[in-house]
Amino acid sequence: MTLVYPEDADIGQGRISVLTPIGAALIGVGVGESISWETRNGEVKRLTVLQVGGGEAAA
Repeated sequence: MTLVYPEDADIGQGRISVLTPIGAALIGVGVGESISWETRNGEVKRLTVLQVGGGEAAA
């Protein structure tokens, strides 16, 4: 996933808006760190940061 501004968001292409709850939660999370959240149906999901890049040039 890549964090992007809302106008560039496209979940199908793995681009998540920084203004979504998950996007906002990922700001400041470092490599190897994780966040967990509960989905609307009560399922707990966990996301671990594997790499941090500097934008499209790092992609």
